Amino acid sequence: MDQSGSDTALHQETVEAQLRRRVRGEQMKQRLLDAREAVWRAYFGGDRATLEKLIPDETMHRCR
Repeated sequence: MDQSGSDTALHQETVEAQLRRRVRGEQMKQRLLDAREAVWRAYFGGDRATLEKLIPDETMHRCR
C-alpha cells in the first residue's frame, strides 16, 4: 500500500528538546576544554596550588 500526504516533520516539542540537548552538549564540551587548558597551564607553569584546586583528591592519590 502506498501512503501519501503524511506529515513527516518532527513535533515542535521534539525539535526544542533536541536543541536543548545539543546546547547542553556544546556547553559541556566548552567547560571540559576550558578545564583541560587550565590544568595544562597550571601543570606546565608549576602552579601546584591551582592543580590542587582543579584536580580532585582521589585523582591525585591514584597518580602517586
